[in-house]
Amino acid sequence: MNNEKKYICKCHPDFHIPEDAIVGTDFDGDDYARKAKAAGIEKLVMFAKCHYGFCYYPTKIGNVHPGLQKDMLAEFVKGCRNAGLGVACYYSVFLDTAIIKKHPDWMLQPGQNQPKEGLLFSKKYLPVCVNSPYLDELLIPQALEIIENYDIDELFYDTMTNFIPCYCENCRRKFGKSIPQDNRDADWLEYVKWYYNQYREFYSKILQTIHEKNPNVLVTVNWEWSARMPDQPVPYIKHLRGDLFTSGSDASFFCRYWAGTGLSFDYMCGRFLHHLGDWSNNTPETLKYTAAATIANGGGFYLIDRQMSEGHMEDRAYAITKEVFDFINERRDYVTDTEHIPETAVLYPFEHVVGPRFEIFPDNKKRSDRIRQFKAIANILVNNARHYTAMNSENLREKIDNYRLLILPEVDYLGSETIETVKRFVYRGGKLIIIQSDNKDDVNLDLFELAGVKYHGRESLDYSYIESETNGIEDPILVRGHFALVTPHHETVTLARNIAPLRVGKAGSEFGHGFAPPSKWEGYSAVTYRTYGQGKVIYIAGPILTSHEVFHNPYISRLLIGLYDKLLPDPLVKVECKGHVEMTAMRKDNDLIVHLVNHSGKEILAGGYCPVTEFIPEIRDISLSIKSSKAFDSVLSIPDGSSIKPEFIDGYLSLKLPCLEIMTSVAIKGYFDNNYK
Repeated sequence: MNNEKKYICKCHPDFHIPEDAIVGTDFDGDDYARKAKAAGIEKLVMFAKCHYGFCYYPTKIGNVHPGLQKDMLAEFVKGCRNAGLGVACYYSVFLDTAIIKKHPDWMLQPGQNQPKEGLLFSKKYLPVCVNSPYLDELLIPQALEIIENYDIDELFYDTMTNFIPCYCENCRRKFGKSIPQDNRDADWLEYVKWYYNQYREFYSKILQTIHEKNPNVLVTVNWEWSARMPDQPVPYIKHLRGDLFTSGSDASFFCRYWAGTGLSFDYMCGRFLHHLGDWSNNTPETLKYTAAATIANGGGFYLIDRQMSEGHMEDRAYAITKEVFDFINERRDYVTDTEHIPETAVLYPFEHVVGPRFEIFPDNKKRSDRIRQFKAIANILVNNARHYTAMNSENLREKIDNYRLLILPEVDYLGSETIETVKRFVYRGGKLIIIQSDNKDDVNLDLFELAGVKYHGRESLDYSYIESETNGIEDPILVRGHFALVTPHHETVTLARNIAPLRVGKAGSEFGHGFAPPSKWEGYSAVTYRTYGQGKVIYIAGPILTSHEVFHNPYISRLLIGLYDKLLPDPLVKVECKGHVEMTAMRKDNDLIVHLVNHSGKEILAGGYCPVTEFIPEIRDISLSIKSSKAFDSVLSIPDGSSIKPEFIDGYLSLKLPCLEIMTSVAIKGYFDNNYK
């Protein structure tokens, strides 16, 4: 049974301790758990094995930390059980320096074209090969040793599985032939897909073994099956998790994808200012903002901390943890056991991220680039208070009939089964927005046909303009990327024209040191609209999302939101305010809960990649309209607990919220009793 949903305030203290340290002296599990509970922590993590490969209990199978003074895991479990805390046990999987020193042949062996130093983490942590005897001779026996001897709720596996080809004898033997060095070799893509599946089989074997031994032990795998790599989880995965940035925008991006899986999930982030290597606290605003975006989407929130070698955490860690978890607990009854109400779906296909033949998977940068449009649509919808749920192709095919609007955000490589699902969805009355990809090598004629446009090729220039109007004044929108040159047919109408740049000279687009200005319409559409069966389709011929993500352009956001509202003029919830506000519409039993999260604070990247928010401006006078078939006498305001009497106007409950600091919510008890479906 998965009881993970009852925990929402969790703490993961990192404990990677070098071999020359004395560890666990006078560690008191009862005292440790009492302090954690007083800080609002409901579930706590203790390390069974760290990246060095050292265990913090007297294992008979692996390598005990040389400086370990007592069975810290036993002491920890005792303390947590006495305090009523959930118990998670951390295990570092693919980094294990101690075992590699004993079994050098178990180490991942990089190829000729890969720098060894970077792969070996400066020789501090040594990587294990997925195909070595490590799984059967150490990991699985230790998993069974832990769950047999310790009363734990969860085994949390940390992975570190970016694509690093291995050329060890184990891999050569299992692959069955010579392992290619790079994509110039004929067997490269066969090897890439095979190697990816070795990891899936690795996880599957762990999960099946533990499930057969004790199905009540939850197994979680860090980083896997998220918006980064939207693949389906292996069997027996009941809960998803990732340790990510301390950022409300990132939390929203990942949590909205996890919400689409139907599984419970956690967003993890550090309390630290400059990631996990810094002992300074991040700001309370950063931590609460990240927590708000997580719980508003139905997730549990994990704060990552660090233990001293003696086993305790810093006193100031408990203080800021309590402040953040008090913020969550004020809202506890309205963020637990909730789920996204299906309305708008956004597709994040796994086959788009890795390629239909896994040709993109080996290049981590290319994979990151191929989710830029997903981040762009997330930011646009979130900052404009439009509720949406993201999902991969398999989940979309299963759940699409529950949704009203689907967005395909510059998606390549849609499988035929998914395309047929999308066609049926629209024909039966669904609404669809197709945003054209910049990928010139994969033109999907089925999508052009569904959009009702005739394809004439690609614009040779790598930018163009979309005709637009702002306050009655023509204001063409610059979009980077190659437009599809299309004209409407099947009674399709043009909503906005593709205005070509001024073409001068042989280069066609040179104009001083900048872009050529918009020139004239050459007969092609930028945005079209058609009816298909009972449904409606809007098609955008340029890669507006990638352009927006790389070169922020508020006019692209306004264009897309206008098109969204054209297809969905009567959403479940409407929000009007000045500021960037995320809105999630959630269901808990028969209650409707609407969360508002303030995204108007400025995130600064400290050190280039660690977000910090110092100040979140208060947003005032927020108008909220909730679709309803009947009037309600009151709406509950959260967290202050006050009652608001809404007006019932034209099928909507209308109310005003005086201000939004970080997170404010409203709840309507019994909303789904004979109401909105």
